[in-house]
Amino acid sequence: MNLIYIIPNMKEITRSFTRKVQMEALGGNRFESVDFFASYKQTDIPEETPDKDLEMISEALYLMSKRDVENSLTKFSNELKK
Repeated sequence: MNLIYIIPNMKEITRSFTRKVQMEALGGNRFESVDFFASYKQTDIPEETPDKDLEMISEALYLMSKRDVENSLTKFSNELKK
């Protein structure tokens, strides 16, 4: 018996956020920098998803990435101050 799987057309959205900080701004060496990066992906979004919903998903993924980067930067900065 041969099975055929029909896979519907699906969309995916990926959003990321990056911040490059000169160490001098954190009290370190002026010639060094540090990068913070986060990325989130939503897969298996039905193709018929309205644009309004796609925009909301996109914005949420971006905000989660930005939040993670900012939290990492704050934690990193606090560690340097110890």
